[in-house]
Amino acid sequence: MRRPLIATLFAVALLVPFLAPSTASADLTGLDSEEIAALEAINQIRTDLGLPALKLSPILTDAAEWMAQDLANRDTIDHTDSLGRPMAERIYAFSYPTNAYIRENLVVGTNLSSGVDAVQEWQNSPGHKANNEASDVNVAGIARVYAPNTQWKWFWVLNLGSYEDPGTTTIAQFQQATPTPTPTQTATPTPTATPTATPTQAPPTGSEPLGTGPDTFTLAFPGSGVGLTVWNGGSLATMAEGARNGGARSMFITVNGRWVSYSIGGPSFVNSNFAAQFPGGQVPAGTVVLVVV
Repeated sequence: MRRPLIATLFAVALLVPFLAPSTASADLTGLDSEEIAALEAINQIRTDLGLPALKLSPILTDAAEWMAQDLANRDTIDHTDSLGRPMAERIYAFSYPTNAYIRENLVVGTNLSSGVDAVQEWQNSPGHKANNEASDVNVAGIARVYAPNTQWKWFWVLNLGSYEDPGTTTIAQFQQATPTPTPTQTATPTPTATPTATPTQAPPTGSEPLGTGPDTFTLAFPGSGVGLTVWNGGSLATMAEGARNGGARSMFITVNGRWVSYSIGGPSFVNSNFAAQFPGGQVPAGTVVLVVV
């Protein structure tokens, strides 16, 4: 049986929790039954921990829908969008207050249509689990996109925040007010740029080291998106630097059938699970690596 491909990423921006008003115009009409099921699963986890249930935020829902489609268009998983914006800048562009707490979970997978399955993938990862169970957020936006002609097929985005924008509602109130639409397997229109200045992405500092000896990769990185290569042995620090020079933003390896991520340039606590796979800091030759460029 062919094992389904799954990859996850998470991000956090913890800022001053003063809540300012928003002028955004957003709604929740696009949510489908599996997206709601995912939030219900997260809320059950939070309730069991004595945390408040997440409410539905129109702004964060719009932001999640945009990002899910953007990931599907690029067939990738990355917190930096096609306009070069990292998570915080992207979410703030939807008029979410810049002084609110925000968090984001991403997951993509070939057989990941189920909201409960998407949440389980996040719960299997310490960083994503921490986002789902965070006490500094109380609202969420979620979206999934199915793109059949891509490598990953299903693209999920969960945005979490501490500000209740106008129109925020509980899941129960939403279900009473709006019949849940039947999900379709057609991609939504290509997202358009929000009215903010487009930052430019820093160019790669060089190119990935290619070869057959230590401290090299066997296969060149893709110009953009995701690709597989093999590390020919050497330190994790050298592998990360080589990946950065090749333009990669993150790397993944498989451990017991699941993807473990390494964020290029990310703090050590974010990459601790990846680093723990290589005691002594040495990555053996023959290690298959998925890179996100």
